[in-house]
Amino acid sequence: MSIDGNAKPQHKADDKTPVSFGDYLLMRILGQGGMGVVYLATQIELQRNVAVKMIRSGGLATQLEVQRFYTEARAAASLRHPNIVSVYQIGEIDGQHFFSMEFLEGESLANRLTSGPLPSPLAAKYVLDLATAIAYAHSKGIIHRDLKPANIIVGQGEHLTITDFGLAKVLHSQVNVTMDGTTLGTPGYMSPEQASGDAKVHGEATDIYSLGAILFALLTGEPPFPERDVAQSIYHIIHHQPPLVRDLRPGVPKDLETIVAKCLNKNPGDRYLTADALAGDLNRFLRSEPISARPLAVMVRWYRWMRCVPIISTLTGSDSPSPTPAHRFANACIAALLLVAALATVFRSPIRDAFNDAILPAHITMGASALSPNELKELSLISKRFESIAGQPLSLITSNDAEKDIQQLETGQVNLAVMTLPEVQQASLKMIAPLFLGTVHVVVRDSVAATKLQDLQGKRIAIGSHGSISHQVVETLRQQIPGLFEGMLCVELEGTEILNNHALDAAIIVTPVDTPAINSLLQTSRFRLVELPVPEQIKENRSGMAMRRLSSRDYVQIVGTINTIDIPIVIACKSGVSSKLVNTVLVSIYGREAHPANQFPIVESESLNQWPLHPVAQRFFDDAFSRIALLRKREAR
Repeated sequence: MSIDGNAKPQHKADDKTPVSFGDYLLMRILGQGGMGVVYLATQIELQRNVAVKMIRSGGLATQLEVQRFYTEARAAASLRHPNIVSVYQIGEIDGQHFFSMEFLEGESLANRLTSGPLPSPLAAKYVLDLATAIAYAHSKGIIHRDLKPANIIVGQGEHLTITDFGLAKVLHSQVNVTMDGTTLGTPGYMSPEQASGDAKVHGEATDIYSLGAILFALLTGEPPFPERDVAQSIYHIIHHQPPLVRDLRPGVPKDLETIVAKCLNKNPGDRYLTADALAGDLNRFLRSEPISARPLAVMVRWYRWMRCVPIISTLTGSDSPSPTPAHRFANACIAALLLVAALATVFRSPIRDAFNDAILPAHITMGASALSPNELKELSLISKRFESIAGQPLSLITSNDAEKDIQQLETGQVNLAVMTLPEVQQASLKMIAPLFLGTVHVVVRDSVAATKLQDLQGKRIAIGSHGSISHQVVETLRQQIPGLFEGMLCVELEGTEILNNHALDAAIIVTPVDTPAINSLLQTSRFRLVELPVPEQIKENRSGMAMRRLSSRDYVQIVGTINTIDIPIVIACKSGVSSKLVNTVLVSIYGREAHPANQFPIVESESLNQWPLHPVAQRFFDDAFSRIALLRKREAR
């Protein structure tokens, strides 16, 4: 049936009678989508077959639909390329907007794909032609944004033509027909930025992604994310990495897989910078030349593969789809390992503890800073004994900074450290053994009128170099006895410097009783010892320190007795140190069985059991005290 030139076509798919439309005779519907319908028509004046596209809703079209329709028409009309459909005329007849274009004979690439994947060279040749055409469109400022096999016609001689610029974006245009938040494109072939609805970032990289997805489909038979559910497909495009081509079709050349992977990068900046660059690599592949793209690193490939294992994708929240049989096998192995690990966790404590207790660390070090030569000599003897027992050295690290020793012990840089007992208590460490009692000696010049420490107000007193044992003891005393050094001029120098530094009036020296350092000072008759006040909490031995009375038995120069304080100098460790290490240190100091006649005798003290002993040391001393008590009972009979 014929209608006059003013009649409007009804756009019914079952129209069988030609309809006149201006200079065109609409013969039949070629295809229709959400917004437009395309007719095969005869242009009467020129007597040629053309395709006529109209807005499907006719005169009821919204302003946005009309704007998009003309964007497509003008975008396609501005392009003259053998692989892009040609537009002949744009117009309007009685409110019906239309444009006519070249009629293409052939089949869509989507229809061609129904027969399965294409040979690799043919697939590369197809996408090379498409990339060349898209590079031309980009040079004219036009982004297609809906590249997919259904919009590509395969004509005679395998000639490809790109159609449907309905979602085209014209760069630098003042007219914007795209709203942010609107998903544009076809699931399976749209880029992540299209799937997320961010229209501001749609650029050349968007079409390059789609070209990569088309090449993926030509090589494997389906797009990277082939789900039929639109929402699921969009979610996967945004959040999941596409599979590698050779995982689905192992026979595809490695270089072609590399080209596809570069196109399908989530980050637009990681794709080919231009469609020309993509075309260049495809051309090099077809000529068997090296391509510019580099394959994914082994670690990246491994990471992406592992994310497809169901149990890992669930744990990481990636929800990776379609695991292969290899992924399912890996999933079963991981599940078995997790089960073994869970069972091991239940029973590992006794096993782990027994193992740790039975071995020594690979490298054993002891921080032993700021000690006198005699004290270091004793430690060296312990170190030699340790090596003979354990078969590996115990290295002494000296830095003249006791504070540093504590820090290194707490951070695991050393295994053991020499320090004062109060420092062990404050740092929540464990004591292995007492080395010696450091007695606080307050040495003053004979010319200074003083009988006790409080008489030294306004005087210059050496308290030990920073980090030394003496300096650490002074800081501990300051905390335990508030105001003890108030009014004194404390100088960070070693106490023995008082011999040569006449500006010093007094010195604090922490050392065992009757050591050469103290004796050499007192025997010059220029120095004497004065009393140190001892508060009740120290007399009661509640702080790791104890009162000592010095007398003429200790130093002949003393008349009567002088009160002072003893501070144990001990070997300390962290609570989790190897029990074998603790036991080996104890044996190195005391021998296999502690005895009063040993070179390093047990320090017998009721307070020893109140100190923060390592459990192994606690058992060692309990056994030692029991043996000593039994031995003395036998001797008393």
